[in-house]
Amino acid sequence: MKLLNALYAAIGVGVTVVAITVGVVNKTVTPTQQAISDLSYLNPQTTSNPPLSGSNNPIILLKNTKLGTRLAESEIQRPLLSNANATWSNYTRPEEYPNMVTLPSQWITLRDGTRIAVRVTLPADEAGNAIVKSYPVILIQTSYNTGAAGQLSDIAGGPNPEFVKRGYATVVADVRGTGSSSGKWQAFDSIEQQDSYEIIDWASKQSWSNGKIGLYGVSYLGITSLLGASTQHPAIKAAFPMVPIGDGYRDILFNGGQLNTNFIPVWLGLVGILGALPVDALQDDPVQGLTLALEKIKNTLFEFQLPLTLDALKGTENSFDNDFWGERSPLEYAPKIKVPTLVVGGTRDLFQRSEPLWLESLKDHTTAKIIIGPWNHLQAAMGTTDGDSSLPPLTNIALQWFDQYVKGMDTQADKMPNVTQWV
Repeated sequence: MKLLNALYAAIGVGVTVVAITVGVVNKTVTPTQQAISDLSYLNPQTTSNPPLSGSNNPIILLKNTKLGTRLAESEIQRPLLSNANATWSNYTRPEEYPNMVTLPSQWITLRDGTRIAVRVTLPADEAGNAIVKSYPVILIQTSYNTGAAGQLSDIAGGPNPEFVKRGYATVVADVRGTGSSSGKWQAFDSIEQQDSYEIIDWASKQSWSNGKIGLYGVSYLGITSLLGASTQHPAIKAAFPMVPIGDGYRDILFNGGQLNTNFIPVWLGLVGILGALPVDALQDDPVQGLTLALEKIKNTLFEFQLPLTLDALKGTENSFDNDFWGERSPLEYAPKIKVPTLVVGGTRDLFQRSEPLWLESLKDHTTAKIIIGPWNHLQAAMGTTDGDSSLPPLTNIALQWFDQYVKGMDTQADKMPNVTQWV
């Protein structure tokens, strides 16, 4: 597939796909109706050109706008024409450490007494002994249980060796009510968002931390990285979310206007199964761990998942867009995100509606870039490019991003293409 470093189309007599963030024209195609777009981003233009021959379709006057949210009205888009002709290069650098080691599980006691389970992974010597000194931190917050799924893959919340061996500590936290953390899981609610600030604060003040944090993750973990960035904790320096939602109602419950009976049961079941298995707590205290497991089943399954699903099926209050979903829609908090943020999405991803909206919502007030690959949800997490070598591995891109904005190195991350879109 051909990589097009471009942002979305400007419609005209011959529709021209214009790279409004990159500054290059890519290709021209013929539309089915005549339309004109406001390329000055000021006022709709008029045209004296007649409709296409044989067409009764009216002339359409358009202006490019940033889509509004529940809290913000739509507004005229500000074009970004800098960084023209940017191209990708495969950034990498040698490993600094030969190994990595995960420390024994720890717990953070939050403001209300809830205990959040965390796993810390540090660079290690050849014998596997931790090299304890101050590192920048990659922070991940997961609902998929760092003690279970997190041990299998960094997609589910495990440490990425590519980061750790190049001088980053990794902290993975089980969000409230999942894994070995106590409390009730309520999926992205305001309480979980407050927890995020405290987890970030804790990670910034440990002896192995230099106080600089990059937020990272896939899917749920990408969503928590954006919500974490919106807390504006001063330790946060950058975010790299992959396939995140923007709107809880439109991306999860009612994709395309219909109840998403394919995704909801699978996702809630996944969180329920993994989240109800407090591996670390069982190892630390088997009796307390078993009590915690039973509490999780009760809280997650019977007090949140089943009622939410049944309410949606019955057409009750939460079947419709309301404050419950507004609270769980990260795009509502986008104006609070001030750190450099690179969003990864997929053309076949479940959340493909919101991923471009993240660029719209961020680019006016912070450094923001986006990659939309030929991926579904899991493929985007793995960064497969089907043999197309024009885009580096996503891990290398994330390393370049964090090295520049968290470590303070000059990696030319700011010169990456602003928009990369498979067509």
